[in-house]
Amino acid sequence: MEKEININDLPIYSPWCAEIMGGEEKGVHYKNPQQVQREYNEEKWKAICNILEKEPQIRLSELEDKVFGDELIPAYLNEKFILVEEKEERKKLYEFYLGKMTPFLLDMECLVELGSGYGSIILNLASRASLGGAKLFSGEYTANGLRAQERLARNEGIDIALGECDFFSLTKSSIFNAAKNGVVFTSWALAYVPQLTSSIIDWFSEFQPQYVIHFEPCYEYYSLESLHGLMCRRYMQINDYNRNLVSVLKEAETKKRIKIEYIGKNLWGSNPFAPISMIVWKPLC
Repeated sequence: MEKEININDLPIYSPWCAEIMGGEEKGVHYKNPQQVQREYNEEKWKAICNILEKEPQIRLSELEDKVFGDELIPAYLNEKFILVEEKEERKKLYEFYLGKMTPFLLDMECLVELGSGYGSIILNLASRASLGGAKLFSGEYTANGLRAQERLARNEGIDIALGECDFFSLTKSSIFNAAKNGVVFTSWALAYVPQLTSSIIDWFSEFQPQYVIHFEPCYEYYSLESLHGLMCRRYMQINDYNRNLVSVLKEAETKKRIKIEYIGKNLWGSNPFAPISMIVWKPLC
């Protein structure tokens, strides 16, 4: 089921409206390594691991049928607000990633996701996309995320190299030394670093990638001239999500360090107050 709604309907379906508009002021939900570990390692990905412990042979689609239900949720797509079943929105999201990434996956030697959670996106891409024998690498910040990925990849029969990566300290496992001449991507991962520095460009460039692709909510792409854009900015502020990714990339391009190949603004919002943009770039040196 999918139904178009308007911005005035959002308070019915999202408690965030009241907080964004100041009706339920709870302060800023600051992002730092400890908070990210608590939210994901100790809560969300631990819950995934608990399912895998009870059902060690479960497939990814079966697991996600347990995690994502039939509840109607508000989402944002093609500049419209919609109501859609949670599990249906997730399936549409994977098709979105596949469609957007496919043109950039030609002739690559590897596909690398960084900040990959329990592996939902890269494992779905591996099962759906024609990757031409490219090697798969996945980097994740949390131990429980890597633990879940290892089990799910085994259950799916997917060969993938797993290792730690940390956007706060800009470190990564040595397994990524072999991840060259490929496509490196992030999805809702850089969002957890409130302020990036130019060092992030060097860090990604170490992969010697054909392309780097970011599917991230971009604060600077939310309009100051629309109610929705202002609400999105306020949502990002309240949650202490990243607010300078676009500036960092633009500065690097100005300095001839990278070339931005594609920008798609506010393409998809599983959360209507944080639609993700797609930015594709390549290093020049």
